[in-house]
Amino acid sequence: MDFSALGREGISAGRPSGDDVRYHPLFDQLQAEVDKSSLPSLAGSVEWEKVASYAAEILSCHSKDLLVASYLAVGLMQSRGVEGLAVALNVYADLLQYHGAALFPQRMRGRVRAVEWWLEKCDVHLPELNAAVTAAQLAELEEGLSRLERLMVEHVPEATPLRPLREFLERAAVPDQSDQSDRSDRSDRDAEAEPLVLNPPATDPIADVLPRLREAAAALRRGNPAAPLAYRLSRQAAWLSVTTLPPAEGAKTRLAPPPSAASSRLADLGKSADLACYLDAIESLLDQHIFWLDLNRLAAEALAGLGASDAATVVAQESSFLLQRLPGVEALAFFDGTPFADPATRQWLGNDVAPAPSPVAPVALLGAEVDSITQQTQQSVSLIAEGKLIEAIEGLQRQLECCSSQRDRLQWRVALSQVLVETGRTRLALPHLEQAVRDIQRYRLETYEPELALSVLKLAWRGFSMLEDPPFPEQAREVLHRIARLDATEMIRLAKEGERS
Repeated sequence: MDFSALGREGISAGRPSGDDVRYHPLFDQLQAEVDKSSLPSLAGSVEWEKVASYAAEILSCHSKDLLVASYLAVGLMQSRGVEGLAVALNVYADLLQYHGAALFPQRMRGRVRAVEWWLEKCDVHLPELNAAVTAAQLAELEEGLSRLERLMVEHVPEATPLRPLREFLERAAVPDQSDQSDRSDRSDRDAEAEPLVLNPPATDPIADVLPRLREAAAALRRGNPAAPLAYRLSRQAAWLSVTTLPPAEGAKTRLAPPPSAASSRLADLGKSADLACYLDAIESLLDQHIFWLDLNRLAAEALAGLGASDAATVVAQESSFLLQRLPGVEALAFFDGTPFADPATRQWLGNDVAPAPSPVAPVALLGAEVDSITQQTQQSVSLIAEGKLIEAIEGLQRQLECCSSQRDRLQWRVALSQVLVETGRTRLALPHLEQAVRDIQRYRLETYEPELALSVLKLAWRGFSMLEDPPFPEQAREVLHRIARLDATEMIRLAKEGERS
């Protein structure tokens, strides 16, 4: 592709600088690929050739945008080395010279941020070029940078100096002492013809295999939209290289949120009867927005509606594996506060996509029933792990119905509730938790058996606080106040735990 005219030629005669491209699907694809560079675990999987291609298409056909030009500059530098850097300098300068005040972003602050992003990436990646720059290339870079510096003063005066670029040229201008004597014997013509030497990038086997997984998933879906393996491979391709949570301040990460246009389109398609089209739209967004966990809930619901229950189960399984590898990912948000998982998705993750259950730490129970309760509880957990939820609950329910005393009934009710909460079926536990809290008050256990009361209240607080829809947040606060009367230290610990989640 010829990049040389991108900064000079207009989009159209009537609108030479085009339109704001922020809500264009192509920009969404570009942004999603660039966002990988801000995640340590994904930085090696950025396809910089694709970044350059997307950015070039936008600059050529849609918008003269300085942020897109910054993305193009880094894409060219990463994929074509010194040669790409020279092209990028000229495109950037052409945009300023030929489009000036009409450039996007239209606000100076947005332009400054676009330049700063480019310079930050230059700071990181220019030292990695490790290139032998020919005299001709050095002259071209110097000419391009000097021109760009002049235009920056005129059109983006608030931007910081292009220091990383200037320092790179200064380093490149200093000859290598080890072969200076050899170079002194070369003619100027030979020096100018000296080839570009770049260290080849290290091969990342994960990055190599991910595109193949995506292609295989797409091929399987085309052949059979209900094929479970297609949905497993597509999610493995999206998440396989993600090994750490994205950096965050509080719950907010630096990742851009899904575009409102995409959310609106999914909402509209979700109201239609064409579930197959709806599913296609969902799956098409997965690679672009790997942390938009709502997509997986929507996909599972669409697949269930189409009768593809096995594929829906696979989506739930892969989502479960992600939660196990990245605990807390569902509580994070994009930089504007949009949650990775909305309340409906949080509920789905809690009820249908809970990580594989581990042995349940028993509530502090008292009396002769303890051994029997512990044995039945662990048996129920094992049954749930095997996918036998009904059998697991039936065993505990039978014990609850056979109790001869209210005290034993309370302890079996608590055991049943705890198994459901610990295995991610909190909503199924709600009637039992609410009844247990009423029983504590009715039988005045806070006075006569404070240890048992505290254990039950703590479990109730955990269950209520997992849910965001009314009235459960208020119920959680009420239970926490009752815990404070029994053990103020425990109340403080639980309150801090709630703030973190």
